[in-house]
Amino acid sequence: FIESATVSDVPWSIGGLHKERFHLHFPFAWKRRRWLFDLSVRLQRTLGLKRRLPRGITPHLGSQWWCLTRNTISAILNDPKRPIFERYFRRVWIPDESYFQTLVRRHSNQIESRSLTLAKFDVQGKPHVFYDDHCEMLRQSGCFVARKIWAGANKLYTAFPMVSYATPETAPDTTSGNPDIAPDTLNHLFAESAARGSKGRAVLYMQSRFPHQDHRAPLTAAKYTVLEGFFDLFRDFQPWLAQATDDKQTQIHGHLFAPEAAAFAGQKTTVKGGLSNSATLRDNNPTAFLTNLIWNTRSQHQCFQFGPRDVQEIGKILPQDPNAQIFVITGAWLVPLSHSNESLAEIHAEALRLHATEWQHLALLRAPCSKAKVHIWPLSQIIANPKLGLHEILKTMEPNAKCPPTVPEINLDPTAFSAFVRALENRGMHSGLAGNLDSKKPIIPGPDVP
Repeated sequence: FIESATVSDVPWSIGGLHKERFHLHFPFAWKRRRWLFDLSVRLQRTLGLKRRLPRGITPHLGSQWWCLTRNTISAILNDPKRPIFERYFRRVWIPDESYFQTLVRRHSNQIESRSLTLAKFDVQGKPHVFYDDHCEMLRQSGCFVARKIWAGANKLYTAFPMVSYATPETAPDTTSGNPDIAPDTLNHLFAESAARGSKGRAVLYMQSRFPHQDHRAPLTAAKYTVLEGFFDLFRDFQPWLAQATDDKQTQIHGHLFAPEAAAFAGQKTTVKGGLSNSATLRDNNPTAFLTNLIWNTRSQHQCFQFGPRDVQEIGKILPQDPNAQIFVITGAWLVPLSHSNESLAEIHAEALRLHATEWQHLALLRAPCSKAKVHIWPLSQIIANPKLGLHEILKTMEPNAKCPPTVPEINLDPTAFSAFVRALENRGMHSGLAGNLDSKKPIIPGPDVP
């Protein structure tokens, strides 16, 4: 019983050395002189140095835990080429995983290529640790030894291994393992464990698991909706949206990235997962804030507002998330400004800032690399046809949602608003994002702007 497989057939090696362990020289200890070890490997690779294999052997790898017959051991020890083999393997990296595994193929025709020791390793090459709840699995594994076992696993130490059997019929079948848990099943269980540890569930982050962000993976665990400009243009839009959706399926937040604090639904200060509305905590890592919010509330569709007045860091991230469904009314930030009591000079300065911010945000949304589902309308189109886009917004949030017969009222007087925009233009502001607000002809709604 010895695990023995050719180098080309197994992906066990961890640490960058696979076939090279047999072809390079390793005069320095990996643990004690790591820098010399790495320097030696790089130098040999650069110079193309390669050791010659002794004749009569094919390199094999396997666990250093094995059980061989006396005849096989004697044949290995009495091999006339033993000095040559030992001189060669003395400079092989980790020879206890290859010396007997290779030579047993030279001296035995009856080999069970598996170990009677249950030892499994994670993706970092560290051994799995067994606990009391692994007792039944180990008992049925057909193995006599397991490593490594937690020091406090008293139940496991008592039950495994079984040290005596009443009759030969009750002894385990060591040639094939217990049929209740076949070796393939055990391998599958540990493969799943390794996959969970290295990949796990997408976008799950916690204290014990913080993987590197994969550029191909979504940033969030579920689809969500971002509305830009709708709450500025429509009066009482949030109550209308809440009426049109089921609160058990959809949560409608305010401006989650407002400078003051995150405006959670229902004016809550904390939501699922202990996520606080603190602007300081949120702005420390806006991406993690959004990722955690969607993960913790993934059973419900999340909808929130965003605009040029908000903290813009997350605006760089939203276009990269394929789960983001973004609906934008460009220039809608002009509507709250038209109701302001500040002087025109102050309003003009603020309008220039908001215009520049939205312009940069739209460039990100329209970028070729954008992965989000984006719909953009100029303000003039929505004023001309307030229903434009509302039905589609509801469908993305709840497929069975029905658009209410009435639409929310627009929060402006068209004539006064046009005069306000003209006054800003006369001071030097370009209002192209809002569309054609001065046209006396009815505006014909066009298709979504990609």
